Amino acid sequence: MKVISLNQRQPKAARLATFTLLLAVVMACSNTAPPPTPDPRLDEVQQGLKAIQERFDRVEKEVGQLTEPTATPAPTATAVASPTPTPTPGVALGDVRDLVTDRIAAALTAIPRPILVPSIEQVERLIQARVTEALAAIPTPEFVPTPIAVSVTALVKVVPQVSGSAEASVQEGVELTIEPGLPLAGQDVRFILEGLDPWQGVTIEFVDPRGATVPWVTEDEVSYAPVNGAPVTNRTLYADGNGKVSWMRVGTKDAEGIWTVRITIGNKTTAVTYPVAQLQVPVQQVVTVDAELRRCQGVVSDTYFSAQVPTTLALDSQAHLAWVTAQINQRLGIQSTMIPDIYLLGNESLLKEVARTVGTNVGFEVGFHKRSGTNPGIDMRTDSYQSDLRRTLTHEYVHLVLDEITGHVDLPSWLNEGLAGYIEYELRLDSAKPHVTTSILYIRVDRARRPPPLTL
Repeated sequence: MKVISLNQRQPKAARLATFTLLLAVVMACSNTAPPPTPDPRLDEVQQGLKAIQERFDRVEKEVGQLTEPTATPAPTATAVASPTPTPTPGVALGDVRDLVTDRIAAALTAIPRPILVPSIEQVERLIQARVTEALAAIPTPEFVPTPIAVSVTALVKVVPQVSGSAEASVQEGVELTIEPGLPLAGQDVRFILEGLDPWQGVTIEFVDPRGATVPWVTEDEVSYAPVNGAPVTNRTLYADGNGKVSWMRVGTKDAEGIWTVRITIGNKTTAVTYPVAQLQVPVQQVVTVDAELRRCQGVVSDTYFSAQVPTTLALDSQAHLAWVTAQINQRLGIQSTMIPDIYLLGNESLLKEVARTVGTNVGFEVGFHKRSGTNPGIDMRTDSYQSDLRRTLTHEYVHLVLDEITGHVDLPSWLNEGLAGYIEYELRLDSAKPHVTTSILYIRVDRARRPPPLTL
C-alpha cells in the first residue's frame, strides 16, 4: 500500500490533486455504516443455554449412575443370636401396590415392544354384531315338551323371541318374564314373577333337557351344601311388598336344549319350558390336538374350543383377554408383544390329554400357558363358573407376560405366583360380580390366619 504525505514539497497542482483525493477518501469513509451494537438479549439466550446444558449434564450423570452395575459385597458369616420374632404391621392396599411396582421394576430387565390393543368397547361391538347375526339366523324352534314325571297342574311353553324378553302366564294374574327371551348356552338367564300376594312364598326348581333336576346355584355362583347327602335342587323365595320376586339361573354350564323351570305357588305347580340355543358363529377351521377343537377368529387372537364348550364362552374369553391386556398395561406398564391364542377344553381329562400332546405336565392346575412350540397360547378347562374361568385366564396371561419380558428367566415364586394371584383378584373386584371374588378372598384370609397343625 502506498502512503501519501502532505509534508513533502510538491508542485501546487500536485498538492491540490493529492488533497482532493484524500478528501474523497475521508468522505467515502464517513458514508460507511457504523458497526452494529450488540443485542443485550443475546446474553440472556446464552445464559439460558448454559443453564440447560448444566441440567442436562447433571441428569446424564444421574442416569449413568443408575445404569452402572453395583458390586455385590461378599457375604460374611457372622454368629448372631436368633432374633425374637416381631409382629408384622398391617399394610394398606396402596402400600402393597407400591411394593409390587417397586419389586417389578427391580426384577424385570427388558421393556416389551408396544402393540396395538383394541379397546374393550371395540371388542364388545364386534361380539354384539356377531351375536345379532347369529340370533337372526336361528329360527323359532317348534318342539313338543318332554313329559315330566312329577305332579304338575299346568305345563306352559314359552315362545322365544329373537330379541327382548319372553312372557308366560303361570296362574291367573301371575305372569313370568324370562330375560333374554331366547337364552344362549353358557349365559345367565333372569326370571321375574309378578302378580303374587305381598310376601308370598314361591318354590323354584330347574330341570335340564334330559329331565333331571339340577343343583341350585346362587347369583354369586355358589352351590348349596348337600342336605342328607343329596344336592339342593329347589329354593323357596318370597315376593316383596308389591308381589314381585326375581331370581337368576347361572347358565355357564347349561347346555342347549329344552329347559324347564317349575314354579310352585301354594299347592299348584306350573312347569314352564323354554329353549336354550347354541350361538352359531362361523368356524374357520377344525384342528385336532388329542381333541377336536373348533377355531373362532378374534380381533387380536383366536380361540380354539372343544365340543363341550359353549360358543358364547369362546367370544367372552376373547373380550376378557383384550380387557385384561389393556388393564395390566395401564396399571403396571407391561404387556406381551402379542395377545396369545386361547384353548378351551371342556373338562379335566381333555386338558391333561392336550397338555401331554404339547409336552406339558398338568397336576391340579386348571390351566397353563405355553410360549412357543406346538400350539402356543393359554390352555384352560371350562367346567367351572364364569368368574373362575376369567380369573384363570387373567392368571395365566400374567405368567406369560412376566416370562416374556424377563427373557424366560425363572422369577422367584413370591413375584411370579404372587403377582399373578394379586392381579387376578384385583381385576375381578372391578367386575359385575365382585362378591364372588370377595368371598374367596375371605376364605383364603381365614386359611392364612389359621395356625399350622402341631407336629410331634
